[in-house]
Amino acid sequence: MIRIVSLLGRPRCSADPDQLTSNRTGRLAQETLTLLGSIIPIIAIVVSVNIFLASEGVPQQIAAWLQDNIGSAIVLLLCLNLLLLLVGCLMDTISALLIFAPLLMPVAAT
Repeated sequence: MIRIVSLLGRPRCSADPDQLTSNRTGRLAQETLTLLGSIIPIIAIVVSVNIFLASEGVPQQIAAWLQDNIGSAIVLLLCLNLLLLLVGCLMDTISALLIFAPLLMPVAAT
C-alpha cells in the first residue's frame, strides 16, 4: 500500500497499486506540480540572496561584530534564539533556513 502523508500527519493519498488509475495518477501529478511551482521560485530567490550576501562578505562581518560585542557564549545563543524567533514570525521556515544557515555558519565556527 502506498501512503503519502502531509506535514500535519493526515493521509493525503492512500492507494493500492491496483487502484492507481491513470485519472488518479494525473491528479496526483497535478497536485505535485502545483506544490513545486510554488516552492521553486522561493528557493530561487533565497539562493540568489545568499549568493549576493556571500559575495558582499556579510557573514564574516556578522561574525566579527558578534565577537567584538558579545563576550559570553550563552549571551550569543540567547541573541541568536531571539533573532531566529523574530525571523520565524516573519518568514516561512524553508526561506529562513536557506537564508540564515549560511549567514550563521561563520558565527558557529568561531
